[in-house]
Amino acid sequence: MGPRGIFPRTYQSNRTFRKMEKNMNLPTGKIICGDCKEVLRKFSSSVIQTIIADPPYCNILKEDWDTQWDKPAEYLKWCGVWASQCMRILKEDGLFFIFGQLGKREHGFIHLMSRMCKHFQFHDLLIWDRVVGYNDRQDSFTPAYEMVLVLRKGETVKFNKDAVRIPYDIKTPLNAARTRFL
Repeated sequence: MGPRGIFPRTYQSNRTFRKMEKNMNLPTGKIICGDCKEVLRKFSSSVIQTIIADPPYCNILKEDWDTQWDKPAEYLKWCGVWASQCMRILKEDGLFFIFGQLGKREHGFIHLMSRMCKHFQFHDLLIWDRVVGYNDRQDSFTPAYEMVLVLRKGETVKFNKDAVRIPYDIKTPLNAARTRFL
């Protein structure tokens, strides 16, 4: 079952984009299907508050969407195109989150982070502790985390960390550490 079977509404036509932008009624919680380089160009500048991207790894998985580049340099160039469009449509006080992973095979994310931070403003680097990693590697430790590079456009951002995190007391980190090793 493709995306249409999972997500009931998608936005693909230029007319739909123009109507949404005219009313500033951009889709909330909706998936916009299409080639990111083409779809992102349809948006006016500075209209999106938060962008979350989870790009392909680049020749790690044996899938068409992950093996379309012959060389890492081509992948980085492709990332530069869509990331530039993301920064263009990001509001001045918005944040741009890019998921990725480091590991023996996934060293491309180091180059991607370096390039993004050279061209755009670094804001933060988050570590998502997934607890479970991939167990197919016998010659190295398996990453059980993903990194999230956070970029910003302006000097100040609209972000309330207390609205997105679960409050904890002094015992919470100790309990989490204990359950990890049980």
